[in-house]
Amino acid sequence: MEVDLQKLNLTLEQLLDIRNTLYQKILEGLAVHGQEIKALPAYLRRPSNTLPGDAVVLDVGGTNIRAARLRCQGSNAELLTNPVADRETMQQAKTPGQVNAHQFFATQAALIAQVCPEPMIKLGYCFSYPTEIKPDGDALLLKWAKGVSIDNVVGTSVREQLQAALCEKGKQGCETPSAQRYCSESPRWCMACPGVYPLHRFDRRHWNEYGGILSGTAHSQARSQRA
Repeated sequence: MEVDLQKLNLTLEQLLDIRNTLYQKILEGLAVHGQEIKALPAYLRRPSNTLPGDAVVLDVGGTNIRAARLRCQGSNAELLTNPVADRETMQQAKTPGQVNAHQFFATQAALIAQVCPEPMIKLGYCFSYPTEIKPDGDALLLKWAKGVSIDNVVGTSVREQLQAALCEKGKQGCETPSAQRYCSESPRWCMACPGVYPLHRFDRRHWNEYGGILSGTAHSQARSQRA
């Protein structure tokens, strides 16, 4: 297994080649009239680098489902728990019929309960699949990607199914995920950039200067635009 994993290691030169290829494709798409660039809107509030408090973060990707609890204080963040992960569910989900919707969201709720036993939670949710994001923060799954296939999730509210699973875990008193934003990694990286590399100290006139690119199980890009 170690020999096989070595083949997945990427050199700096290879990473730069991926970056430059993506950059060139973006330029070509923007330069040619009528060229389509697939994009979905994600409605995110302007972040603050002084936001304090504890939160649970949940990442649902193509390889793992992961959760952790962290504390933010000013520009600093620290993990309050070790991250917990479930790899088996997402691997089984690559075979149609092996994982159903209830099992999928129950797994997520179980990981949240591991890192946060309290009934009240604040949740940051990264759902790494093509979704139609609503202005109120809810999300409807448009289609599965990354080889995953789970029945009765496409076209449904991710918020409602996760909230139902959380309630089954005794989270009836939790802050509903309606206050959260459901989207993939690249918009979140895009919105996080001004907090890490503030070019203009959160000046709203310059938000179009930030972009995010993620290379993981799949490639995704995002850019910010003032609403």
